Amino acid sequence: MRKFNKDERNYIRLINSTDRDGRGIADIFDNDLIGAILRINKVDRTADFIFEIANQELNDKQAEDILNRIFELQYKIVLLTNLIQYLEENGLLTSYVPQPSLENVISFGQGDAHSLAATRSINDSKIIDLLIKYVDKKLLPSVELRELERHNFKSVEERRFFWEQLAVWAGILIAVALGLWGIFDSSNEKYQKELRQEVRILNDSLSNKLSQLGKEISKKDSLNVNISHTRLKHCKK
Repeated sequence: MRKFNKDERNYIRLINSTDRDGRGIADIFDNDLIGAILRINKVDRTADFIFEIANQELNDKQAEDILNRIFELQYKIVLLTNLIQYLEENGLLTSYVPQPSLENVISFGQGDAHSLAATRSINDSKIIDLLIKYVDKKLLPSVELRELERHNFKSVEERRFFWEQLAVWAGILIAVALGLWGIFDSSNEKYQKELRQEVRILNDSLSNKLSQLGKEISKKDSLNVNISHTRLKHCKK
């Protein structure tokens, strides 16, 4: 499982906070659309951000603010649509259409309809396809996705490795403590020699196990990266 950045984690929290009916893209993305709306045309296969302009006149400050918002919203809509696709492909959420919309043009956001004037189109056909695919759907999180959030977005493999590593280091500390105790106990030289030998064997065994666990996790991470790259190539095709 790949890592999720801060914005993706916030979107996952919103998906997980849904009731049994599910949550749609409009619900998830609405808070990002302060002073703007997202308009999706399913027939023409287009999507546009439309921004509020006070008094319908664009001054230099408004132009700069809108330009910054364009970059921010384009980044976030790319992030959200690809995240939803990834979660669904990996069985972490289920999508369904409760009732197909009869409208060809769907708009949502928190922009004032009387002040909307500046329009910026989304030019990426893949993002438009994903928006059209999911705009009428509800998203239902899986148990695994809820568990992922509950464990601070650490995967099962990461949590397992943490506990295995903890056990290894606990064993090492115990072995060291026994070794020190045996060294300072001078009442039986033969016992000290045997104990030190056992401690060395135990330390070697624990160190080898720790090294092996690290290699296994590295292999899993490499495999996940390769799988993600392969899926990305297929998506581009």
